Amino acid sequence: MKNAIISIDKKCEFDKIRGDNMFELINYEKENFQTHENQDFVMSKKKNKKNNKKSFLSIILASGLIIFIITFYGEYRASDAKFEATLGKMEEQFSKMEEQFDKMQIKLEETQVDLRQFKNDASNEITDVKKDVKDAINIPIYTASSNFTTKLYSTQTNFQTNFLGTPSWKNNEVIAKNANTGRKYKAKDLMNKKVLIPYKDDGQDAYFFGQFNKKNHWDGDCLINIYKNRKLTMIMEGHYNDGQLLSYQQVSYYKNHAKRFVWNVSKRETKGNINTGETYTYYKNKNKKAAFTKKTVEASDIMSVADFKEWITGAIEGYYYGNTQNGAYNDNTGKAYLIKYDKGKKVRTLYCGKFKNGAFHDESGNAWYISYDAENSTYIYFKGKFVNNKPVEVSTHKRENISLNEIHQIMKGKHFNESVDLHEK
Repeated sequence: MKNAIISIDKKCEFDKIRGDNMFELINYEKENFQTHENQDFVMSKKKNKKNNKKSFLSIILASGLIIFIITFYGEYRASDAKFEATLGKMEEQFSKMEEQFDKMQIKLEETQVDLRQFKNDASNEITDVKKDVKDAINIPIYTASSNFTTKLYSTQTNFQTNFLGTPSWKNNEVIAKNANTGRKYKAKDLMNKKVLIPYKDDGQDAYFFGQFNKKNHWDGDCLINIYKNRKLTMIMEGHYNDGQLLSYQQVSYYKNHAKRFVWNVSKRETKGNINTGETYTYYKNKNKKAAFTKKTVEASDIMSVADFKEWITGAIEGYYYGNTQNGAYNDNTGKAYLIKYDKGKKVRTLYCGKFKNGAFHDESGNAWYISYDAENSTYIYFKGKFVNNKPVEVSTHKRENISLNEIHQIMKGKHFNESVDLHEK
């Protein structure tokens, strides 16, 4: 910008010089004209017409030159005005660019502040994770005493949720000892500490990882892994608040009606003696084997339900949405449903209605189901009463074949948490 201003100053000086020269030239022409005029008077009046014509031509030429110079100068000054206008626009654009640059600089500074904050937050999170890992590594392995194993929980069946009863030991009772040093620990020594205690349960290897508070109540997250012949049979994961079970997740396996083993994975919240939530079942195509023993186990070896979901590879076999009670599907709201799939995740059974002790049981007449008849490549439909998994049929009301369009009409407006992908034939 500074260079541009210097150029303008030089240009103006040049214009001034050229202007002065121009006026000198005009004066010179005038003097010439006057000289010629004087000479005409001094000369004899007897000059002929030829000399008069020469003087007249000189005047015309001088006048033309003057007009040319004035015109050229006017055009020059006009172009100079255009240049100044263009320069003004450029200055305005530069001013806008400076404003935008200032805004960008402000945003850049704000971004740098955000990045520093992100870096600090990330650093804190990494520090927390490292602390958790360090704490887990530093957790000693305890050997459970009889007071611990007999008062921890009683043998449970599949889907049982209250897998940890209230500890019944007293503060001064020995419940564990250090496997390496032999030091014995009373209950009061381990309060509010994460403990990892391997023990035997009905001939199976069990691993408890959790904590209890000063009231001898389970508190926070408590995990139990159970292995039989080094193969995982159950995961029980409960979230407690001062002894009260708020929610839980659980893994087990059993044989379905087709006599095939399936993994059972549930996630529920507890409301009194009723548990609400969902249960997934997966075809069991492999076993989870323990890579440790009760002498070598570490806290990182204890498998959570989330860990199990990452490990499992079997196809989904079923999905249940509704309440459970006493370790089974029990729901009398009429809003529960169960979907069963084949290995291609096509629906083989879909039931909507009430459940009793794990079975379809609804005498309201509003329950319904569809079931795939593989032999005839069609679905069968029934709406009415169900007792102990079976539809109550009479001569005037039986199961009937149904088309895909009719099924879609029945399901219209209904929401299912899992896919309802039907066989096309």
